[in-house]
Amino acid sequence: MDKKKNNKNAFDKMGAKIFTANEIEDAKDLAHKVSGMVNNSISFQTSTLLNQYENNFKGYYRKPLPNDDKLRFKSKHVTSDIQERVDIARGKIVRTFDSQKEVVSFAPLTSDPTKKAIAKQQNSVIKHVLREKNSHVAILSPWVMSGCLFGLGVLHISFDRIPEEGKLQVLKGVNDEALVELTNRKKKGEIVIEAHSDDYKAEIPEEMRAQLMAVAEQQGFTPEQVEEQMALMLPDVRDISYREIKRRPAFCFKSVTVEDFIVSKEAIFNPHTGGVDARLQGHRSYVPKSELIEQGYDADILDEIEIASDRGDGVTTVRGTKIGDTTALSDFGDEIEVFEIYTKIAIENKNRHHYRITLAGNITSAPVVLAYEEVSKFYPYAVFVPFQTDGTIFGQGFADRVAPEQNLSTKVTREYINNLHYQSDPIKAVNTDLTISDDALNIFPGKVIRTSDPTGGISFITPPSNGAVILPFLDMNNKRMNAVSGVGADMISTDISDKQDVTATAVLEQKQAQELLIEQVCRSFADTGYRFAAKAIIDLCVQNPELAAEYLSNLKNPDEPLTIDKWDADMDVSTNITFGMMDRTYKNQVLMQFLQVQQGAMQTGAVSPQNIYSTLVDIAENFGIMDVAAKVTDPSTLPPPPPPADPNAGLVEIEKVKAELKNQQEERKREFDAYKLRVDNDLERDRMIQDLQIKMAELLGKYQSEINVAALQADQNKQRADVDWAIAQQEADNQRKQQEAQQAQLNQQAMQQMAAQQQPQPPMPPQM
Repeated sequence: MDKKKNNKNAFDKMGAKIFTANEIEDAKDLAHKVSGMVNNSISFQTSTLLNQYENNFKGYYRKPLPNDDKLRFKSKHVTSDIQERVDIARGKIVRTFDSQKEVVSFAPLTSDPTKKAIAKQQNSVIKHVLREKNSHVAILSPWVMSGCLFGLGVLHISFDRIPEEGKLQVLKGVNDEALVELTNRKKKGEIVIEAHSDDYKAEIPEEMRAQLMAVAEQQGFTPEQVEEQMALMLPDVRDISYREIKRRPAFCFKSVTVEDFIVSKEAIFNPHTGGVDARLQGHRSYVPKSELIEQGYDADILDEIEIASDRGDGVTTVRGTKIGDTTALSDFGDEIEVFEIYTKIAIENKNRHHYRITLAGNITSAPVVLAYEEVSKFYPYAVFVPFQTDGTIFGQGFADRVAPEQNLSTKVTREYINNLHYQSDPIKAVNTDLTISDDALNIFPGKVIRTSDPTGGISFITPPSNGAVILPFLDMNNKRMNAVSGVGADMISTDISDKQDVTATAVLEQKQAQELLIEQVCRSFADTGYRFAAKAIIDLCVQNPELAAEYLSNLKNPDEPLTIDKWDADMDVSTNITFGMMDRTYKNQVLMQFLQVQQGAMQTGAVSPQNIYSTLVDIAENFGIMDVAAKVTDPSTLPPPPPPADPNAGLVEIEKVKAELKNQQEERKREFDAYKLRVDNDLERDRMIQDLQIKMAELLGKYQSEINVAALQADQNKQRADVDWAIAQQEADNQRKQQEAQQAQLNQQAMQQMAAQQQPQPPMPPQM
């Protein structure tokens, strides 16, 4: 059971279960209940809509009409009206959606900065999933194709780990400890062991063997005894062949074929989420038994399920004729019919919850429940219906709208072609009395006819041409198909001859009126299927936060970490697909004119640089430029501009310099005064000492003492270094004061010149 849980990570939580062979009886009641709900729902494999879808498919491939096999010597041409309109519609819709940077965006109707930050993260995730990690066009193209052709396009979205096996590797000499580690990795699903050899004794390197032999000989052992002892001491090892398994997280987008989609009869669109409100939704698929075992389902249960033999429905048959396959099954013969059903039901207790239930086998006769898992209310099926009808999701596609007209055009065109054959190869009447009839058969250029009549005795019977009646009718029928579908060859190009009789304005108005239908289809698609797909992606991330964190590792911003636990799939969503966007030329003219208005309004403060940037982004997207960030810089990402220059900054700076010079001058004056005081005190003290020594000498003279008069004179007359420094400092201060006075005079002159320049100049006299 551990192996199964590790291989099927989606069921590693509460509210989920994978059934084993011992629990098959417990699953019978659930299988009976769910299969009954499926059989009472609309399965297109057995519904009346299947014939309609099959006819649309045949019309797209221009298959022969019913009873065409009975026609002899008649045209079997089939017109391409369905093919033409389906392909043009698909191209227009895909181009419209792919040219938008954000088709839909989460935009909470609140001023809460936290919710706005969450919405920004969710929008970046949608862009990352749909455009960067996957091909946006590859997702849209089959989805839109199914909707245009059948009137129902279904996209199934899943989020899981995709196992990928690496190259075969061989480990030699694996001991018991390493074998246990490999076995544990196998149980965890990290590796697949392909094969292993028989056990053998590990080998000792030759250098070590030689050393052991030398030591053994010194101890008196024979080589045979040494070999025997080494064999007992060496462990058993074996060689293992294995493959590494990497399980990378991935979003999978699958366009479900109409014959495989299952939905309850009351299904309608939810105007809030854009998804489908239905008691039951699901789809059928054919999966190889080996793949189901790898996903963790019980092998014993799968062995009891009958292998699928033939799909048998008409749509699948038409699809398979392109490759000569009518069963649409693989050639390996191991595929099982699997049903993935989403519904709200009571399983583990009396309370009803949303579950995903996986069944296998024939849904009408004793299917088997493989597993179930509790899910959210967002069933991962995004539906596209081009022309919706009230109260149901079963509307019309472009093929549904033009199929009757294509049959009519086909029959009328055949009559026209048959008439052309009569015109180019008319009926021949031969006079057998004049011409040998055998010679008149199979006439070809240069053939000789034996006849007695110079004209050959042959007359031609040509029926009247029907082109004058048929061609206007075909043109009228073509316009009718354009009107009901909104697409056609006439709507993507203009006949040059038409411009001789109509004005450019009339052509533009007609083009805009004809594109109204396709614009309505695009807006409806954005508000329903595409809107729900964005919500489903966020919901799957919320349900699998650890998987989402690993998948979105490239989006992690150290300054703004992803808060997956706070994401909300129910957040308000705005649609960026608007009416009028099909006419790119007209839209570009409007945007350019509006940009000029914005540039003029910037002086009044009514328009900010961010508003200008938004308009430039719209212009770039209208031109089909997706990498707008490389062409235009978002003003919100720029650093704040420096403050405007103060016109009085010069005066302020001059005053600051003056104040600093004055402070420095006063500080130096205080220092000089203090130093001068110390010098004066030293001089006074020296005089007092000298006077004291003279007095003492005079007293000593009275007692016949000798006095060194020269030393006293030298001591009095010497110049102290401190006094010299003080005098030099005083002279330097005087010079600095003179320089400051000169600088002040220069500053005053500069201020006068600046004031003179700021005064208004007198008007110049008019030039004569």
